[in-house]
Amino acid sequence: MAGNYGNIFGDFNDRSAPGIVLMPRGIAQGLASLGWSKDKVKAYLWENSKVPYEVIKSDSVVFATGQEILKSYVKEGEAWPLASEPKNIMIVIAGGEQSGHGYWLRYGPGPKTPISAKIQLPKNWQYY
Repeated sequence: MAGNYGNIFGDFNDRSAPGIVLMPRGIAQGLASLGWSKDKVKAYLWENSKVPYEVIKSDSVVFATGQEILKSYVKEGEAWPLASEPKNIMIVIAGGEQSGHGYWLRYGPGPKTPISAKIQLPKNWQYY
């Protein structure tokens, strides 16, 4: 398996998120101009990021970690999704004028369910 996804499948639940897609502003604008909504992007990523069952089965640690949990989400032999449904994939639009770099920020040990809060910037905050 290309990466260690054991902690994703070990903590898999209805609200868990496998990580955050940091998407450049220019890419988001381009997708939007082609009619792609945030939900459509999430659905595409969810469908196309599933790990083939043969790959999961070949990694005994990942398989042992997730097989009982994933039984209620996928049938035996089906590819394992990184999240229980597309809405659990988090997308953050980031970047300045030169925003051509995206990133997949996979979560590690920590909260099983992401949280967010509005950040109030200081009154003297300067924008460049």
